[in-house]
Amino acid sequence: YFIVHLSILLIMAAVLLFALWVYSETHVRWGGNRDMSEIGAGTFLWLQGIQLAVVFLVVPAYSAASIVIERDQATYEILMSSTLSPWRIAWGKLTASMTQVGLIFVSLIPLVAITFLFGGVSPRQVVANYAFLFVLSCMLSTWALSISASVKTTLRAVIGVYAGTVIFGIVFFSISGVL
Repeated sequence: YFIVHLSILLIMAAVLLFALWVYSETHVRWGGNRDMSEIGAGTFLWLQGIQLAVVFLVVPAYSAASIVIERDQATYEILMSSTLSPWRIAWGKLTASMTQVGLIFVSLIPLVAITFLFGGVSPRQVVANYAFLFVLSCMLSTWALSISASVKTTLRAVIGVYAGTVIFGIVFFSISGVL
């Protein structure tokens, strides 16, 4: 988890620096006549694209094998014989997955906040974007848990989750492009 988290932070910081460089170069080439808020808004869009990629690539990974791995490690029967209902077990798995994802997004907030220095981004936009990312993460994580509960092997769970994520991503970006 630490290595994945650190990698995401480093990629996000590199994208932030690259986007700021690109928009600043464009600003200088236009003779400084462009509004500085365009730099902030453009950089914000780049960062949100990376966070959307994190949702589609990392979120399913945390939930894809969470239930099927209990079967592989022969702890599923012990888990089911506890006093926990299947609903509470699934809720616990979802909560654990969303906690890890939430920590990643909270740690990215300072990098996103740098765009406020240039303007062009309101706090309401940032809050709305994070709410959207949270809902999308919950949907993908819930779907990954359902796949994990319905297959017999970890490999099938991971392949099924990422195949569905690719299909969902294509549909999502197609609808976004139309809108």
